[in-house]
Amino acid sequence: MNEPSTELFKELTEPVRRIQRNTTSQRLINKSSIAHQSAAYLFCCTSPKFKTSRIYSKRNLPDLTAALLLVELILLIATLLLLTLGRREAKARESLLQQMTHTARMVSRQEYFNSLHFVMQNAKNSIKGSITGSHPTTPEQNDQVQGILNHIGTAKSRGVEIQYLLPKSQDRIMVASAYKEAGAEIRFHPGLLVSDLRYTVVDNNHTVIGLATTTGQNQPTREGYVIPSEGFAQIFLRQFQDRWEEAVGYDDYFKDILSEIKSHNPTVSTQLLSSQLQVPETEIQRILGITAR
Repeated sequence: MNEPSTELFKELTEPVRRIQRNTTSQRLINKSSIAHQSAAYLFCCTSPKFKTSRIYSKRNLPDLTAALLLVELILLIATLLLLTLGRREAKARESLLQQMTHTARMVSRQEYFNSLHFVMQNAKNSIKGSITGSHPTTPEQNDQVQGILNHIGTAKSRGVEIQYLLPKSQDRIMVASAYKEAGAEIRFHPGLLVSDLRYTVVDNNHTVIGLATTTGQNQPTREGYVIPSEGFAQIFLRQFQDRWEEAVGYDDYFKDILSEIKSHNPTVSTQLLSSQLQVPETEIQRILGITAR
């Protein structure tokens, strides 16, 4: 009975022993796998090829840095080009605006002189103006002054009273002489030297006011207004009349200028005076004749 019992016990415990053997074998396999992996890692680390790849990666770092710097340089150049183009475009826009503004001012200036010519053409009784008398410096200004001179002559022939006030300054003699020769009565007032207001009152009911772009009595008229109001005209006429009574006559002031010049240079010729003052020689001779008396 003992032998059958032993065999039976072996049969019953055989699955357990089999499981134990399998578990032990698996542990040995796992340990062997770990050992193989460790050996492989050590072999790779100590392999010359592995060292060479690491050295190659380090050597590639400067090349990558140089590439990034090159990209940054290209972007910087592109930015500078855009800024330059933007500034050029801004300057072009500014130049265009200046040209448009200049054109608009020229239109306003032309409209002002057209209005002045119109009221002078229709003047019946009087033309009284306070002007700067600046020397014309452009062909356009010459044409405008000549147009006013023509209207003065035409109005004078109709019996219109024409009076103009100018700043008391030697450089206004040329324009004053031209206005006087056309038929206007001229006087000079020192207070107009610091005034940039210029106006003309026609027939005591139409006022033409000229304005400059900047403050200054030498600045040319750029635009103006025509005001058909008798009450408004009276305001300017009162100012005009007060200054007219205080002003110096054309002949007297011109005589003082010539006397002062001749006191420093007694032998100066009338031809040279005419050239310097830009006044006809006959006019200088007339003034000098009055002085001789």
